[in-house]
Amino acid sequence: RWPYTDGQREDLGTYEVVVENINADGNGGAPMGHKTRSLVVDKQNRLYVQVGSLGNVDDDSFRSRIRRFDITDTSSFPFDFIKGEVFIDGVRNEVGLAF
Repeated sequence: RWPYTDGQREDLGTYEVVVENINADGNGGAPMGHKTRSLVVDKQNRLYVQVGSLGNVDDDSFRSRIRRFDITDTSSFPFDFIKGEVFIDGVRNEVGLAF
């Protein structure tokens, strides 16, 4: 993420990683498969991240989950994707979230 002030028109500066390990190898994260990542933040300041299944039928649901992270305390950044709370399990390739 980048720091931003409403109306800002110049360089946003250095970014900050909020969630890491999303695209790690088969021992962590979610490599290959769908290339998009769905993100949304709710009113309680929780970030939801979904990466999509590897194929039409996966052997397990590891990738087919929406994970949730409480981003209120920014000193906790970056979060490890694998350790995120599983909010929903079994969604193939969700491409939009709304609350």
